[in-house]
Amino acid sequence: MIQYDFPELSQTEIEDQIDLIDEYYARALNNTIVNHMEGVLDLDDFVYYNPPNNNPPVIPTHNSENLPNEEKKDCILRLGDINWIDFKQLYSMYFADKGATNSSRSKYDHLDPNNTKRDDYRHTVWNALLSRYYWTTSSKLKKFNFAKKIADLNERCATNEVGTLYMDYHNNEVGRQLYQDKTTFKKFLWMKTGLNEPSANELKDFAYDLIEDHAVFIDMNNLFPTQGITEPQELAYLKIIRADKTKPVYLSEEINKNPYYGN
Repeated sequence: MIQYDFPELSQTEIEDQIDLIDEYYARALNNTIVNHMEGVLDLDDFVYYNPPNNNPPVIPTHNSENLPNEEKKDCILRLGDINWIDFKQLYSMYFADKGATNSSRSKYDHLDPNNTKRDDYRHTVWNALLSRYYWTTSSKLKKFNFAKKIADLNERCATNEVGTLYMDYHNNEVGRQLYQDKTTFKKFLWMKTGLNEPSANELKDFAYDLIEDHAVFIDMNNLFPTQGITEPQELAYLKIIRADKTKPVYLSEEINKNPYYGN
């Protein structure tokens, strides 16, 4: 190899200059390694470097699907294609709404009905009761799907701002999951024969304990602007969609200025 690289030197001359030749090879090897690593670093920088995304996140828009002068309950019935002969659905809707409204007023009468723990509790209990009152022989999934259908229709017919809207979506989901977690199957051998359901009052107590122990307060008065978003409702939305799905959320601690204010 040395003779090939230095053809002008004889074998004797190579032996005499071996130290210089070793130094030459060492420098050549170092240069080769450095040049290779520079190429690798340049390639890595090009392939793996992602510049920061400075574009603001997309905030969903919401337009109520209520017709002019239409009550929300009528909007829900229309969009859900529910009529007076759908007794099973109407029964569940009526008693779930009544139970959640009265219980939220009883538990949190001191709080404003909007965006507070009272609102949080009402939506959580409402969805648990929608599931509880919808009759099936042994299907938890059908109960879940019915409650989700009605709750989603309710939000489609609402006129809420985006933070409040997604607070409701979030707490509706918490309520449905609460019912699922607290309900077990009755079985005979390997067959599902029915459901072991908590009572309506037990579900209300479960929801109250969940909110008192684990609810997350997202204070709209103290949210820092992020990625070009400054509007409190929009900032609340960004917080809610990243929140723990097992914990209720609320946006206000406003005291109820009118104790007779209905939901």
